[in-house]
Amino acid sequence: MARASSDVDPLEMLRAWIYLEGILPLFEDLVAFDEEAAAAIAGQTAIVQFEVRRGPVAHLDIGDGAIRYGSGSHAKSDVRLRFKTPERLNLMFGGEKVRPGLRKGFRHLPFLLRRFPTLADRLSYYLEGDGAHGPAGDAETLRFLVGLRLRAMLGGAAAVANHDPWLADVADHLPQVTLQM
Repeated sequence: MARASSDVDPLEMLRAWIYLEGILPLFEDLVAFDEEAAAAIAGQTAIVQFEVRRGPVAHLDIGDGAIRYGSGSHAKSDVRLRFKTPERLNLMFGGEKVRPGLRKGFRHLPFLLRRFPTLADRLSYYLEGDGAHGPAGDAETLRFLVGLRLRAMLGGAAAVANHDPWLADVADHLPQVTLQM
């Protein structure tokens, strides 16, 4: 478990872990279900890595019309987005216009600036916007919404259990089990 340094707000660092371990993986399901999100990555091939200084790192492998989530660094990332503080990552996930440090991947800037935001907008649509309610009677959308929310909840809970310095002792004493939903 990575610990935040003393100059970083531990709650902001925990939120960054939640975003990178609980929310970022949802893009896999999003592009498999939503045509607009799938269109945003159509023809794209890139491994986009998100890095918080002294904090979480995760990546999205985009290609073949799909997104695959990975925790940690990727040895062959095409794009490395570096955030100096967890607050900056959290602001970006909260919808603010935040420009991370681009460590690698300048040739992917058009995709990152024009098409990638569509993914975030579509995810917000399903988690918070009109799509969060789903059309009445549409079983496929309802199944998607329930699955998306379950993954968000479980991913966020796992991030908290693994990275909250106040709960680390509690988590260490819980038995290892598999929870099936």
